[in-house]
Amino acid sequence: MEIGVSVPIVEIGDDFGALRDYIQAAEDLGYAHVRILDHVLGAVPEKHPEVPQFPYTHESYIHEPFTLMAYLAAVTKKIGLTTGILILPQRQTALVAKQAAEVDVLSGGRVRLGIGVGWNSVEYEALGVDFATRGSRCDEQIEVLRQLWTEDVIDYHGKYHDITHAGINPLPVQRPIPIWIGAGRGNAPTPPNAAIRRIGRLADGYFPISNRDRPSRRVPHLNRRIAGSFQPYWPRVLTIGLLILVTAGLGVVNPILIRVVFDSALFADGGPNLPLLWTLATVMATVVVVTGSLGVLQTWLTQQVGQRVMRDLRDRLYSHLQSLSLGFFTSQRTGEIQSRVSNDVAGIRVVVTGTVSNILSNVVILISTLVAMAVLSWELTVVAAGITPIFAVFSYLVGKRRRAVSARVQESTAEMTAITQETLSVSGVMLTRLFGAQNREVARFPRSERASV
Repeated sequence: MEIGVSVPIVEIGDDFGALRDYIQAAEDLGYAHVRILDHVLGAVPEKHPEVPQFPYTHESYIHEPFTLMAYLAAVTKKIGLTTGILILPQRQTALVAKQAAEVDVLSGGRVRLGIGVGWNSVEYEALGVDFATRGSRCDEQIEVLRQLWTEDVIDYHGKYHDITHAGINPLPVQRPIPIWIGAGRGNAPTPPNAAIRRIGRLADGYFPISNRDRPSRRVPHLNRRIAGSFQPYWPRVLTIGLLILVTAGLGVVNPILIRVVFDSALFADGGPNLPLLWTLATVMATVVVVTGSLGVLQTWLTQQVGQRVMRDLRDRLYSHLQSLSLGFFTSQRTGEIQSRVSNDVAGIRVVVTGTVSNILSNVVILISTLVAMAVLSWELTVVAAGITPIFAVFSYLVGKRRRAVSARVQESTAEMTAITQETLSVSGVMLTRLFGAQNREVARFPRSERASV
């Protein structure tokens, strides 16, 4: 078995000394190859809602892979140089053949071309290539590449290529250069059937691609599972619900009594009715005191239930983590696991103490307010009911946006926790100072927290 290592291009950035040291250390440690990332352009996620996921953006520092491999060939002796992966359909095939052959010659036959069809339609558009035909284009490109690498002159005419009696020189050391195909994504590590067929028909090897930092957010029966966490505390949950109903209902009592104050107490026939006014004032004050007292009780119960549910979830999560295989922990950063156990579970308490209570309270207030308005003026009630859907639409849109922002904040928090755990532990500080990477780590930390501000 041969084991390779990915080059942390984004993380290293413009620290070329650290890049050289990293590659040479990988070679000295006996790694078989290094894997190099490819993206020509990075897009701004907020400007492209049509793209479902952005593992890399305009802020990601990514070297051009062939240029980088030529540099790495000069500072190493035997380690393999692999693109992982090159987005082949958005590039000119003959140019890729020439660049890959040149690096293969300069490195003494150490190149492996890892290719894929990509996910970023914005990049395709900027490079003037049809995103929709990238699969069929890739199939033809592989055929053309192999001919260009093995024949002095080719005469090829296909759907996407016309090469008339021409060839590249020099030819690569490896004839042909091995082509591996990468496919899969973090939320769908199993490639689609078309990619699997392409790998089986055309590839010399396969790169499984799965991003551990971005697992699927769709969890089967998630709401049911969360609701089950509250089952041991259903008497308290029921009490909280009743308190919300009562306090929300009492909230509309005083507005109705105000009408009575004006119509029957202050401006009654024959002058103000002071006994009635004092009675109404006493009732209204009592309502305020009772509502406040019930609100305090509701808050206390809500916090208590939220804390206990959070404790139970953490216990179950920790127990589950203890049952996982060693392979899980070798592929996950300790800081991220810590963030999931602490920060993500804490979100459940926020849902209990805030979101659910507010939803139920707002529904009750809406119904009771409409009833109170109907008593005061049915015309005003019709107007208010008519504009309510408009606010509902705005609330839905804002809520959708907040969910996306909250997800990015959780990911950012996990990344910050991971970086802190990796770089501020004794071993982390020693490695950072050994490679003189303090400035790089100082620059990396703010990038991880930008989504949370």
